[in-house]
Parts: sequence; C-alpha cells; structure tokens
Amino acid sequence: MVAVGARRQVDKLIERQHTGGTMRTRLRICKTKMRFADQAAAQVVSAHYDQLVRPYRCDRCGAWHLTSRRKGKRIARPAASAPE
Repeated sequence: MVAVGARRQVDKLIERQHTGGTMRTRLRICKTKMRFADQAAAQVVSAHYDQLVRPYRCDRCGAWHLTSRRKGKRIARPAASAPE
C-alpha cells in the first residue's frame, strides 16, 4: 500500500508531465475557493485582506480566485525617481 503523502507526490508529478511542467489548480482546491466573474471584482475583495493576496484566472473553471502564493511570480518594483 502506498502512503498518502507519497501518492500525492506521484499525482503531482503526473500532472506536471501532462501540463508541460506548469502547475495547475487542483480541482478539489478550485471547488473550495470563492469565484469571481472578473479580475476587477477579485481585486476589490483582495483589498480587504490583511495579507497580500492577488487574483488569478483558474485553468479549471475559468473564473478568478485569490491566492497568497507568490513563488515564481514577478512583483513589479516601484518606479525609481529620476535624479534632479
């Protein structure tokens, strides 16, 4: 019998192979998250959180969700002011 943790790792590896190495939202995670019709609606709700969350389009349902994950995501740096 395969341990539950080992089975999840195998499932993740198989999913990465089928998606070209990119991560996808797992269906059970998608089902538990709030869904927003568009990015603007998700952004409005994200402003009410104490921690940094960002909207993203779900590849499973096509709606917008919020995530606090930033790994591998570029965060825009503030524009440097020009010397006077």
